[in-house]
Amino acid sequence: MLEQPAPELCADRVDYTLRDMTQYGQITLHEAHTFLEHLTVVNEKMYLNDLRVAEWFVETYYKEVIDFFMDPLNIYGNDQLAKALKLALQKEIISREDFLKEDEELLELVRSSRDSEVISLIEKLQPSANVISDTKNYDIHRKGKVRLIDPSVFTKGSLLEHQSDLIKLK
Repeated sequence: MLEQPAPELCADRVDYTLRDMTQYGQITLHEAHTFLEHLTVVNEKMYLNDLRVAEWFVETYYKEVIDFFMDPLNIYGNDQLAKALKLALQKEIISREDFLKEDEELLELVRSSRDSEVISLIEKLQPSANVISDTKNYDIHRKGKVRLIDPSVFTKGSLLEHQSDLIKLK
């Protein structure tokens, strides 16, 4: 159940969507719990048992993918953080084992290194960074990853593949 091909539900997609969107304040903990109450497992696959909940999850999932994952500021931040951590690894400021620590603990190791190159990269991680999206003139290229979700719904003992099939039946 951890990984399933798109567009189905899987534990990974459910986990990061509910966790992130709750953390960002985009959904309430009550909404996350309501979603989980409508989650069911049949033959080792995850399904929802309610069309409205499936539609809610699709909206929530795409809100995260479009508004967060694909946001140019987030892409920039991920790139800068990756460069800083890679450099810190190369300079043996951190070790591979340090990645098992809490995020803040790892970042504190990097910040306390006093290495000017690494610190310079970390300091660029500011929400006020000015990021311009330009398809012709760019420093960072975001490689797209297909992120689809269209969960099948298991209701009244029947499986209707992909919630869009249920919408047609309404």
